[in-house]
Amino acid sequence: MIRKTNSYYSARHRNGFTLLELLLVVFILSLLALSAISLTDSLDSSQDQFRYEQARNQAGKFEKGLIQRVVGQQSVSGFVSDMGGLPNNFLELAFGVKDNISAVTPFIQHQLIMPVFDGTPDALTLYHDSEDVFITGLPVTKGFRGSLISTGSVDFYAGSYLNLVSGSAINYRTASKSTFGDAWGTTATNGFLNTINAIGTITPTNRLSSDHISVDDLTHGWAMDVFTSPDAFSNTASGEGTHQIHLKAVGKDGLLNGALGAGTGTYAIDVPMLSTTTRNDWATDIADIHIEVVNDLSTSSNILDAVPDGTSYAVRLLVCNAKTTTPLWRQYDSLSFSTIPANGIRSVSMVNPAAGVTRLVPAGEHVLVLTRNTPLNPNFVDVDTPLGRTIELVNGNSANTTYEQQRLYVLALTGRNFRITLDSDDDQDLLDYANTSYQPCTLADIDTISERSALSAALKTALEATIDTERGVSGTTLNISCELAGNQLRIDITYQLPAGTPGQYANLPRARVEYSPPNYATDQFQYRGQIVNVLPGQPNHLRLYLSSLFTFTP
Repeated sequence: MIRKTNSYYSARHRNGFTLLELLLVVFILSLLALSAISLTDSLDSSQDQFRYEQARNQAGKFEKGLIQRVVGQQSVSGFVSDMGGLPNNFLELAFGVKDNISAVTPFIQHQLIMPVFDGTPDALTLYHDSEDVFITGLPVTKGFRGSLISTGSVDFYAGSYLNLVSGSAINYRTASKSTFGDAWGTTATNGFLNTINAIGTITPTNRLSSDHISVDDLTHGWAMDVFTSPDAFSNTASGEGTHQIHLKAVGKDGLLNGALGAGTGTYAIDVPMLSTTTRNDWATDIADIHIEVVNDLSTSSNILDAVPDGTSYAVRLLVCNAKTTTPLWRQYDSLSFSTIPANGIRSVSMVNPAAGVTRLVPAGEHVLVLTRNTPLNPNFVDVDTPLGRTIELVNGNSANTTYEQQRLYVLALTGRNFRITLDSDDDQDLLDYANTSYQPCTLADIDTISERSALSAALKTALEATIDTERGVSGTTLNISCELAGNQLRIDITYQLPAGTPGQYANLPRARVEYSPPNYATDQFQYRGQIVNVLPGQPNHLRLYLSSLFTFTP
Protein backbone atom coordinates (compact mmCIF):
# COMPACT_ATOMS: atom_id res chain seq x y z
CA MET A 1 0.00 0.00 0.00
CA ILE A 2 2.83 2.33 0.81
CA ARG A 3 4.69 1.37 -2.35
CA LYS A 4 1.61 2.06 -4.48
CA THR A 5 1.19 5.53 -3.17
CA ASN A 6 4.82 6.42 -3.84
CA SER A 7 4.55 5.14 -7.36
CA TYR A 8 1.45 7.27 -7.96
CA TYR A 9 3.11 10.55 -6.86
CA SER A 10 6.31 9.72 -8.72
CA ALA A 11 4.38 9.14 -11.90
CA ARG A 12 2.51 12.39 -11.48
CA HIS A 13 5.71 14.33 -10.89
CA ARG A 14 7.11 12.96 -14.15
CA ASN A 15 4.00 14.06 -16.05
CA GLY A 16 4.29 17.83 -14.86
CA PHE A 17 1.77 20.30 -13.31
CA THR A 18 -1.85 20.32 -14.19
CA LEU A 19 -3.42 23.31 -15.91
CA LEU A 20 -5.22 24.24 -12.73
CA GLU A 21 -1.96 24.29 -10.79
CA LEU A 22 -0.29 26.45 -13.44
CA LEU A 23 -3.16 28.91 -13.35
CA LEU A 24 -2.92 29.06 -9.60
CA VAL A 25 0.81 29.84 -9.79
CA VAL A 26 0.21 32.61 -12.35
CA PHE A 27 -2.50 34.10 -10.14
CA ILE A 28 -0.23 34.13 -7.10
CA LEU A 29 2.61 35.73 -9.05
CA SER A 30 0.21 38.40 -10.34
CA LEU A 31 -0.90 39.19 -6.84
CA LEU A 32 2.71 39.53 -5.73
CA ALA A 33 3.48 41.86 -8.62
CA LEU A 34 0.47 44.03 -7.84
CA SER A 35 1.40 44.06 -4.18
CA ALA A 36 4.92 45.17 -5.04
CA ILE A 37 3.59 48.09 -7.09
CA SER A 38 1.11 49.04 -4.37
CA LEU A 39 3.80 48.74 -1.71
CA THR A 40 6.02 51.09 -3.70
CA ASP A 41 3.24 53.65 -3.89
CA SER A 42 2.44 53.24 -0.21
CA LEU A 43 6.08 53.63 0.74
CA ASP A 44 6.35 56.84 -1.25
CA SER A 45 3.15 58.20 0.35
CA SER A 46 4.31 57.11 3.79
CA GLN A 47 7.58 58.95 3.36
CA ASP A 48 5.76 62.10 2.32
CA GLN A 49 3.28 61.70 5.13
CA PHE A 50 6.17 61.24 7.55
CA ARG A 51 7.81 64.42 6.27
CA TYR A 52 4.55 66.29 6.64
CA GLU A 53 4.09 65.08 10.22
CA GLN A 54 7.70 65.96 11.00
CA ALA A 55 7.24 69.44 9.54
CA ARG A 56 4.09 69.90 11.60
CA ASN A 57 5.96 68.82 14.75
CA GLN A 58 8.74 71.25 13.90
CA ALA A 59 6.19 74.04 13.53
CA GLY A 60 4.86 73.17 16.98
CA LYS A 61 8.38 73.43 18.39
CA PHE A 62 8.73 76.79 16.66
CA GLU A 63 5.64 78.07 18.47
CA LYS A 64 6.93 76.80 21.82
CA GLY A 65 10.26 78.49 21.14
CA LEU A 66 8.38 81.76 20.81
CA ILE A 67 6.29 81.34 23.95
CA GLN A 68 4.71 78.66 26.09
CA ARG A 69 2.93 78.47 29.41
CA VAL A 70 4.92 77.13 32.34
CA VAL A 71 3.08 74.04 33.54
CA GLY A 72 1.43 74.56 36.91
CA GLN A 73 2.35 78.25 37.07
CA GLN A 74 0.81 81.55 36.04
CA SER A 75 3.83 82.42 33.92
CA VAL A 76 5.35 81.89 30.48
CA SER A 77 8.75 81.10 28.99
CA GLY A 78 10.38 81.48 25.59
CA PHE A 79 11.74 84.20 23.31
CA VAL A 80 8.85 86.62 23.88
CA SER A 81 9.12 86.40 27.66
CA ASP A 82 12.88 86.98 27.58
CA MET A 83 13.08 89.57 24.80
CA GLY A 84 9.76 91.43 25.00
CA GLY A 85 8.53 90.80 21.45
CA LEU A 86 8.44 88.42 18.50
CA PRO A 87 11.54 87.69 16.39
CA ASN A 88 11.69 88.96 12.81
CA ASN A 89 13.23 85.75 11.45
CA PHE A 90 15.08 82.54 12.36
CA LEU A 91 18.36 84.43 12.64
CA GLU A 92 17.01 86.13 15.73
CA LEU A 93 15.24 83.10 17.18
CA ALA A 94 17.94 80.49 16.54
CA PHE A 95 21.13 82.48 17.13
CA GLY A 96 20.16 85.66 18.98
CA VAL A 97 21.51 87.89 16.22
CA LYS A 98 19.79 90.92 14.72
CA ASP A 99 20.36 91.50 11.01
CA ASN A 100 21.28 95.07 10.10
CA ILE A 101 21.55 94.48 6.30
CA SER A 102 25.30 95.03 6.19
CA ALA A 103 26.20 93.73 9.63
CA VAL A 104 24.77 91.81 12.56
CA THR A 105 24.43 92.60 16.25
CA PRO A 106 23.90 89.99 18.99
CA PHE A 107 21.13 90.61 21.50
CA ILE A 108 22.01 91.27 25.13
CA GLN A 109 22.75 88.11 27.10
CA HIS A 110 20.22 86.73 29.59
CA GLN A 111 20.73 88.72 32.80
CA LEU A 112 19.07 90.76 35.54
CA ILE A 113 17.84 94.07 34.12
CA MET A 114 16.92 97.02 36.32
CA PRO A 115 13.54 98.61 35.50
CA VAL A 116 13.70 102.24 34.46
CA PHE A 117 11.16 104.81 35.63
CA ASP A 118 10.72 108.05 33.65
CA GLY A 119 8.33 110.74 34.87
CA THR A 120 7.80 112.03 31.32
CA PRO A 121 8.38 109.24 28.79
CA ASP A 122 8.46 109.83 25.05
CA ALA A 123 4.89 110.60 23.96
CA LEU A 124 5.11 108.69 20.65
CA THR A 125 6.56 105.44 22.00
CA LEU A 126 6.05 105.60 25.81
CA TYR A 127 9.73 104.60 26.14
CA HIS A 128 11.87 106.20 28.82
CA ASP A 129 14.03 108.95 27.36
CA SER A 130 15.11 111.28 30.17
CA GLU A 131 14.97 111.83 33.92
CA ASP A 132 15.47 108.11 34.40
CA VAL A 133 15.35 106.36 37.75
CA PHE A 134 16.64 102.78 37.96
CA ILE A 135 14.42 100.72 40.25
CA THR A 136 17.23 98.63 41.72
CA GLY A 137 15.05 96.68 44.14
CA LEU A 138 12.97 94.96 41.44
CA PRO A 139 15.24 93.51 38.73
CA VAL A 140 13.73 91.21 36.11
CA THR A 141 15.52 88.57 34.03
CA LYS A 142 15.65 89.54 30.37
CA GLY A 143 17.89 88.91 27.39
CA PHE A 144 18.70 86.03 25.05
CA ARG A 145 19.21 82.61 26.63
CA GLY A 146 22.09 80.43 25.51
CA SER A 147 25.87 80.35 25.40
CA LEU A 148 27.48 83.32 23.70
CA ILE A 149 30.05 82.18 21.14
CA SER A 150 32.72 84.51 19.82
CA THR A 151 34.92 83.50 16.89
CA GLY A 152 36.77 86.79 16.68
CA SER A 153 34.83 87.95 13.66
CA VAL A 154 31.29 87.04 14.67
CA ASP A 155 29.30 86.63 17.88
CA PHE A 156 26.18 84.51 18.23
CA TYR A 157 24.41 82.20 20.67
CA ALA A 158 24.24 78.41 20.84
CA GLY A 159 21.70 76.41 22.82
CA SER A 160 18.78 78.72 22.23
CA TYR A 161 15.01 78.28 21.95
CA LEU A 162 15.10 75.67 19.17
CA ASN A 163 16.62 72.19 18.83
CA LEU A 164 18.82 72.67 15.78
CA VAL A 165 20.24 69.96 13.55
CA SER A 166 23.97 69.76 14.15
CA GLY A 167 26.13 71.89 11.90
CA SER A 168 28.95 74.39 12.02
CA ALA A 169 29.85 75.44 15.55
CA ILE A 170 31.75 78.53 14.41
CA ASN A 171 29.45 80.17 11.86
CA TYR A 172 25.69 80.52 11.63
CA ARG A 173 25.68 81.85 8.05
CA THR A 174 27.09 79.04 5.94
CA ALA A 175 25.52 76.12 4.10
CA SER A 176 26.80 73.87 6.88
CA LYS A 177 25.19 75.91 9.67
CA SER A 178 23.04 74.36 12.37
CA THR A 179 19.48 74.52 11.10
CA PHE A 180 15.86 74.12 12.10
CA GLY A 181 14.84 72.11 9.06
CA ASP A 182 11.41 71.78 7.45
CA ALA A 183 11.75 67.92 7.04
CA TRP A 184 12.31 68.14 3.27
CA GLY A 185 15.80 69.64 3.59
CA THR A 186 14.71 72.69 1.63
CA THR A 187 17.12 75.55 1.01
CA ALA A 188 15.36 78.91 1.00
CA THR A 189 15.76 81.40 -1.82
CA ASN A 190 14.54 84.94 -2.40
CA GLY A 191 10.85 85.31 -1.70
CA PHE A 192 10.74 82.81 1.14
CA LEU A 193 10.53 85.69 3.66
CA ASN A 194 7.81 88.30 3.18
CA THR A 195 7.21 91.34 5.38
CA ILE A 196 3.62 92.59 5.34
CA ASN A 197 3.02 96.01 6.90
CA ALA A 198 -0.05 97.51 8.53
CA ILE A 199 -1.69 98.48 5.21
CA GLY A 200 -1.01 95.11 3.56
CA THR A 201 2.01 95.97 1.44
CA ILE A 202 4.07 92.81 0.83
CA THR A 203 7.84 93.21 0.67
CA PRO A 204 9.83 90.06 -0.24
CA THR A 205 13.28 89.78 1.33
CA ASN A 206 16.01 89.41 -1.30
CA ARG A 207 19.70 88.75 -0.83
CA LEU A 208 22.60 88.89 -3.26
CA SER A 209 25.49 86.44 -3.27
CA SER A 210 27.70 89.26 -1.99
CA ASP A 211 25.52 89.92 1.08
CA HIS A 212 26.81 88.80 4.45
CA ILE A 213 23.82 86.49 4.93
CA SER A 214 21.40 84.69 2.63
CA VAL A 215 17.63 84.29 2.76
CA ASP A 216 18.23 80.73 3.91
CA ASP A 217 20.08 82.14 6.94
CA LEU A 218 16.89 84.04 7.76
CA THR A 219 14.37 81.24 7.19
CA HIS A 220 16.18 77.85 7.39
CA GLY A 221 14.17 76.64 4.40
CA TRP A 222 10.75 77.66 5.69
CA ALA A 223 8.37 80.06 4.01
CA MET A 224 7.62 82.89 6.43
CA ASP A 225 5.16 85.79 6.34
CA VAL A 226 6.01 88.35 9.01
CA PHE A 227 3.30 90.92 9.71
CA THR A 228 4.41 94.22 11.20
CA SER A 229 2.52 97.09 12.78
CA PRO A 230 3.20 100.29 14.74
CA ASP A 231 1.08 98.62 17.42
CA ALA A 232 3.83 96.15 18.38
CA PHE A 233 7.22 96.09 20.04
CA SER A 234 10.00 96.89 17.58
CA ASN A 235 13.78 96.65 17.49
CA THR A 236 14.07 100.42 17.81
CA ALA A 237 12.40 103.10 19.87
CA SER A 238 10.15 103.91 16.92
CA GLY A 239 8.97 102.10 13.81
CA GLU A 240 7.07 98.92 13.11
CA GLY A 241 7.46 95.75 15.11
CA THR A 242 6.45 92.16 14.43
CA HIS A 243 3.00 91.26 15.71
CA GLN A 244 2.18 88.10 13.74
CA ILE A 245 4.13 85.27 12.02
CA HIS A 246 2.83 82.68 9.55
CA LEU A 247 5.03 79.65 8.91
CA LYS A 248 4.71 76.93 6.25
CA ALA A 249 6.85 74.36 4.45
CA VAL A 250 7.18 74.57 0.65
CA GLY A 251 6.94 70.81 0.23
CA LYS A 252 8.60 68.18 -1.94
CA ASP A 253 9.40 70.38 -4.97
CA GLY A 254 11.25 72.95 -2.85
CA LEU A 255 9.57 75.82 -4.68
CA LEU A 256 7.61 78.62 -3.08
CA ASN A 257 4.02 78.40 -4.33
CA GLY A 258 4.99 75.49 -6.57
CA ALA A 259 2.33 73.82 -8.72
CA LEU A 260 1.28 70.19 -8.41
CA GLY A 261 2.43 68.52 -11.65
CA ALA A 262 2.69 65.04 -13.11
CA GLY A 263 4.98 62.75 -11.21
CA THR A 264 5.71 65.24 -8.44
CA GLY A 265 4.04 63.10 -5.80
CA THR A 266 2.08 63.95 -2.68
CA TYR A 267 2.77 67.27 -0.88
CA ALA A 268 4.56 68.75 -3.87
CA ILE A 269 2.81 72.08 -3.45
CA ASP A 270 3.22 74.19 -0.34
CA VAL A 271 2.02 72.51 2.81
CA PRO A 272 -0.97 74.37 4.29
CA MET A 273 -0.13 76.81 7.05
CA LEU A 274 1.53 74.85 9.83
CA SER A 275 1.98 77.64 12.37
CA THR A 276 0.17 80.92 12.88
CA THR A 277 1.31 83.09 15.78
CA THR A 278 -1.02 86.04 16.33
CA ARG A 279 -0.88 88.89 18.80
CA ASN A 280 -3.16 87.02 21.19
CA ASP A 281 -0.61 84.21 21.34
CA TRP A 282 2.18 86.39 22.71
CA ALA A 283 0.65 89.61 24.10
CA THR A 284 -2.40 91.15 25.69
CA ASP A 285 -4.07 94.52 25.16
CA ILE A 286 -3.33 97.15 27.80
CA ALA A 287 -7.12 97.54 28.23
CA ASP A 288 -7.26 93.93 29.43
CA ILE A 289 -4.88 94.60 32.32
CA HIS A 290 -6.63 95.44 35.58
CA ILE A 291 -4.84 96.55 38.73
CA GLU A 292 -5.83 96.04 42.34
CA VAL A 293 -4.01 98.14 44.95
CA VAL A 294 -4.15 96.29 48.24
CA ASN A 295 -3.88 98.24 51.49
CA ASP A 296 -2.36 95.54 53.67
CA LEU A 297 -0.68 97.95 56.10
CA SER A 298 -1.16 97.63 59.81
CA THR A 299 -2.40 100.74 61.58
CA SER A 300 0.67 100.44 63.82
CA SER A 301 3.03 100.29 60.85
CA ASN A 302 5.71 102.95 60.48
CA ILE A 303 5.02 103.19 56.74
CA LEU A 304 1.52 104.59 56.89
CA ASP A 305 2.58 107.28 54.45
CA ALA A 306 1.68 104.86 51.68
CA VAL A 307 -2.01 105.36 52.31
CA PRO A 308 -3.17 108.06 49.89
CA ASP A 309 -4.33 111.09 51.86
CA GLY A 310 -5.65 113.50 49.28
CA THR A 311 -2.69 113.30 46.94
CA SER A 312 -3.54 111.86 43.55
CA TYR A 313 -1.92 108.45 43.06
CA ALA A 314 -1.70 106.00 40.19
CA VAL A 315 0.00 102.75 39.26
CA ARG A 316 2.58 102.44 36.50
CA LEU A 317 3.35 99.26 34.58
CA LEU A 318 6.97 99.14 33.37
CA VAL A 319 7.38 96.85 30.34
CA CYS A 320 10.81 95.85 29.01
CA ASN A 321 11.86 95.58 25.36
CA ALA A 322 15.19 93.71 25.39
CA LYS A 323 15.48 93.49 21.60
CA THR A 324 17.02 96.94 21.48
CA THR A 325 20.77 97.47 21.92
CA THR A 326 20.05 99.02 25.31
CA PRO A 327 16.84 97.67 26.90
CA LEU A 328 13.98 100.16 26.74
CA TRP A 329 11.11 100.38 29.20
CA ARG A 330 7.60 101.39 28.20
CA GLN A 331 5.61 103.30 30.79
CA TYR A 332 1.87 102.53 31.04
CA ASP A 333 -0.17 104.47 33.62
CA SER A 334 -3.42 103.68 35.36
CA LEU A 335 -6.23 106.10 36.04
CA SER A 336 -5.54 108.19 39.13
CA PHE A 337 -7.13 107.68 42.53
CA SER A 338 -6.87 109.34 45.93
CA THR A 339 -8.09 106.89 48.55
CA ILE A 340 -7.74 103.22 49.43
CA PRO A 341 -9.96 101.66 52.10
CA ALA A 342 -8.15 100.62 55.27
CA ASN A 343 -7.38 96.92 54.96
CA GLY A 344 -9.17 97.07 51.60
CA ILE A 345 -8.61 96.96 47.85
CA ARG A 346 -8.80 99.69 45.24
CA SER A 347 -9.40 98.56 41.63
CA VAL A 348 -7.99 100.79 38.91
CA SER A 349 -7.96 100.58 35.12
CA MET A 350 -5.10 101.32 32.77
CA VAL A 351 -5.12 104.40 30.54
CA ASN A 352 -5.39 103.68 26.83
CA PRO A 353 -2.36 105.07 24.94
CA ALA A 354 -2.75 107.74 22.30
CA ALA A 355 -3.50 106.70 18.72
CA GLY A 356 -0.48 105.08 17.07
CA VAL A 357 1.15 104.04 20.35
CA THR A 358 1.29 100.33 21.01
CA ARG A 359 -1.43 98.85 23.16
CA LEU A 360 0.28 95.44 23.24
CA VAL A 361 1.94 94.24 26.41
CA PRO A 362 4.14 91.18 25.78
CA ALA A 363 3.72 88.20 28.06
CA GLY A 364 6.34 87.75 30.76
CA GLU A 365 7.68 89.51 33.83
CA HIS A 366 7.09 93.23 34.24
CA VAL A 367 7.09 95.71 37.12
CA LEU A 368 4.28 97.61 38.89
CA VAL A 369 5.13 100.81 40.76
CA LEU A 370 2.92 103.13 42.82
CA THR A 371 3.26 106.71 41.57
CA ARG A 372 2.14 110.14 42.71
CA ASN A 373 0.58 112.54 40.20
CA THR A 374 1.25 116.25 40.76
CA PRO A 375 0.71 117.95 37.40
CA LEU A 376 0.34 121.46 38.84
CA ASN A 377 3.39 121.39 41.06
CA PRO A 378 6.40 123.03 39.36
CA ASN A 379 8.81 121.06 41.53
CA PHE A 380 7.73 117.73 40.08
CA VAL A 381 7.28 116.35 36.62
CA ASP A 382 3.81 115.11 35.80
CA VAL A 383 4.39 111.78 37.52
CA ASP A 384 6.93 110.80 40.14
CA THR A 385 7.57 108.15 42.70
CA PRO A 386 7.06 109.35 46.29
CA LEU A 387 10.10 111.18 47.63
CA GLY A 388 10.64 111.17 51.36
CA ARG A 389 8.11 109.88 53.87
CA THR A 390 5.56 111.36 56.21
CA ILE A 391 4.06 109.40 59.07
CA GLU A 392 1.07 110.58 61.05
CA LEU A 393 2.01 109.73 64.63
CA VAL A 394 -1.13 111.16 66.26
CA ASN A 395 -4.32 112.40 64.62
CA GLY A 396 -5.42 115.78 65.85
CA ASN A 397 -9.09 115.97 66.74
CA SER A 398 -11.75 118.62 66.37
CA ALA A 399 -12.53 118.50 70.11
CA ASN A 400 -9.28 120.37 70.72
CA THR A 401 -7.97 117.72 73.09
CA THR A 402 -5.30 116.03 70.96
CA TYR A 403 -2.51 117.70 69.01
CA GLU A 404 -1.72 116.71 65.42
CA GLN A 405 1.73 115.09 65.32
CA GLN A 406 3.61 114.11 62.15
CA ARG A 407 7.06 112.70 61.45
CA LEU A 408 8.92 113.36 58.20
CA TYR A 409 11.94 111.51 56.86
CA VAL A 410 14.19 113.52 54.55
CA LEU A 411 16.90 111.71 52.59
CA ALA A 412 20.32 113.35 52.79
CA LEU A 413 21.18 114.10 49.16
CA THR A 414 24.42 115.67 48.01
CA GLY A 415 23.83 118.93 46.20
CA ARG A 416 20.09 118.90 46.91
CA ASN A 417 17.87 121.22 48.92
CA PHE A 418 14.51 120.31 50.45
CA ARG A 419 11.43 122.04 51.75
CA ILE A 420 8.28 121.07 53.64
CA THR A 421 4.97 121.79 51.96
CA LEU A 422 1.51 121.40 53.52
CA ASP A 423 -2.05 121.87 52.29
CA SER A 424 -3.16 123.06 55.72
CA ASP A 425 -6.65 124.18 54.60
CA ASP A 426 -7.11 120.97 52.58
CA ASP A 427 -8.44 122.73 49.46
CA GLN A 428 -6.11 120.97 46.99
CA ASP A 429 -4.90 124.36 45.71
CA LEU A 430 -1.18 123.92 45.14
CA LEU A 431 -0.67 127.65 44.60
CA ASP A 432 -1.34 128.57 48.24
CA TYR A 433 0.26 125.62 50.03
CA ALA A 434 2.00 126.40 53.29
CA ASN A 435 5.67 126.02 52.35
CA THR A 436 9.02 126.50 53.99
CA SER A 437 11.97 127.86 52.07
CA TYR A 438 14.45 125.35 50.63
CA GLN A 439 17.06 124.12 53.09
CA PRO A 440 20.30 122.18 52.47
CA CYS A 441 20.09 118.51 53.43
CA THR A 442 23.52 116.96 52.88
CA LEU A 443 24.98 115.10 55.85
CA ALA A 444 27.60 117.83 56.22
CA ASP A 445 24.79 120.34 56.79
CA ILE A 446 22.93 118.40 59.48
CA ASP A 447 25.53 116.29 61.30
CA THR A 448 25.83 118.52 64.40
CA ILE A 449 23.30 119.39 67.08
CA SER A 450 23.70 123.12 66.49
CA GLU A 451 23.06 122.71 62.77
CA ARG A 452 19.92 120.70 63.40
CA SER A 453 18.70 123.21 66.02
CA ALA A 454 19.14 126.05 63.54
CA LEU A 455 17.30 124.04 60.90
CA SER A 456 14.42 123.35 63.31
CA ALA A 457 14.08 127.07 64.06
CA ALA A 458 14.11 128.01 60.36
CA LEU A 459 11.47 125.41 59.48
CA LYS A 460 9.30 126.46 62.46
CA THR A 461 9.33 130.16 61.55
CA ALA A 462 8.61 129.59 57.88
CA LEU A 463 5.88 126.99 58.35
CA GLU A 464 4.05 128.93 61.08
CA ALA A 465 3.92 132.03 58.89
CA THR A 466 2.71 130.23 55.75
CA ILE A 467 0.07 128.21 57.64
CA ASP A 468 -1.26 131.48 59.01
CA THR A 469 -1.39 132.87 55.46
CA GLU A 470 -3.10 129.82 54.00
CA ARG A 471 -5.64 129.52 56.82
CA GLY A 472 -6.20 133.27 57.18
CA VAL A 473 -5.35 133.23 60.91
CA SER A 474 -2.63 134.57 63.15
CA GLY A 475 -0.67 132.75 65.87
CA THR A 476 -0.12 129.19 64.59
CA THR A 477 2.33 127.41 66.90
CA LEU A 478 4.54 124.48 65.95
CA ASN A 479 7.05 122.43 67.84
CA ILE A 480 9.73 121.08 65.48
CA SER A 481 12.71 118.89 66.30
CA CYS A 482 15.31 117.47 63.89
CA GLU A 483 17.28 114.27 64.52
CA LEU A 484 19.70 112.29 62.37
CA ALA A 485 18.70 108.69 61.58
CA GLY A 486 21.36 107.08 59.40
CA ASN A 487 21.35 108.92 56.09
CA GLN A 488 17.96 110.46 56.81
CA LEU A 489 16.87 113.56 58.64
CA ARG A 490 13.94 112.83 60.95
CA ILE A 491 11.68 115.83 61.57
CA ASP A 492 8.96 115.67 64.23
CA ILE A 493 6.26 118.36 64.04
CA THR A 494 3.44 119.08 66.50
CA TYR A 495 0.74 121.39 65.10
CA GLN A 496 -1.47 123.81 67.07
CA LEU A 497 -3.62 126.41 65.37
CA PRO A 498 -4.40 129.66 67.21
CA ALA A 499 -6.76 129.40 70.19
CA GLY A 500 -10.37 129.83 69.14
CA THR A 501 -9.73 128.65 65.60
CA PRO A 502 -12.37 126.08 64.54
CA GLY A 503 -10.65 122.72 64.66
CA GLN A 504 -7.68 124.14 66.54
CA TYR A 505 -6.17 120.68 66.88
CA ALA A 506 -7.90 119.31 63.78
CA ASN A 507 -6.42 116.42 61.86
CA LEU A 508 -4.24 118.08 59.19
CA PRO A 509 -3.24 116.59 55.82
CA ARG A 510 0.20 115.09 55.97
CA ALA A 511 3.12 117.31 55.05
CA ARG A 512 5.26 116.46 52.04
CA VAL A 513 8.96 116.66 51.30
CA GLU A 514 10.06 118.26 48.03
CA TYR A 515 13.54 118.60 46.57
CA SER A 516 14.84 121.39 44.38
CA PRO A 517 15.68 120.98 41.69
CA PRO A 518 14.53 117.35 41.41
CA ASN A 519 17.24 115.17 39.90
CA TYR A 520 15.91 111.84 38.74
CA ALA A 521 19.37 110.49 37.90
CA THR A 522 20.77 110.90 41.42
CA ASP A 523 17.93 111.45 43.90
CA GLN A 524 17.04 108.66 46.24
CA PHE A 525 13.52 107.34 45.99
CA GLN A 526 11.22 105.38 48.16
CA TYR A 527 8.70 103.47 46.15
CA ARG A 528 6.22 100.66 46.41
CA GLY A 529 6.25 98.09 43.68
CA GLN A 530 6.56 94.46 42.74
CA ILE A 531 7.24 92.08 39.86
CA VAL A 532 4.16 90.73 38.09
CA ASN A 533 3.55 88.13 35.38
CA VAL A 534 1.44 89.04 32.34
CA LEU A 535 -0.22 86.20 30.39
CA PRO A 536 -1.08 86.48 26.68
CA GLY A 537 -4.49 86.74 25.07
CA GLN A 538 -6.57 87.07 28.22
CA PRO A 539 -7.57 89.57 30.92
CA ASN A 540 -4.88 89.97 33.56
CA HIS A 541 -5.66 90.94 37.17
CA LEU A 542 -2.48 92.23 38.83
CA ARG A 543 -2.04 93.22 42.47
CA LEU A 544 0.18 95.84 44.08
CA TYR A 545 0.56 95.56 47.86
CA LEU A 546 1.30 98.75 49.79
CA SER A 547 3.58 96.82 52.12
CA SER A 548 6.08 96.37 49.28
CA LEU A 549 8.38 99.25 50.25
CA PHE A 550 11.80 99.75 48.61
CA THR A 551 14.44 102.46 48.86
CA PHE A 552 16.37 103.27 45.72
CA THR A 553 20.00 104.33 46.15
CA PRO A 554 21.74 105.64 43.01
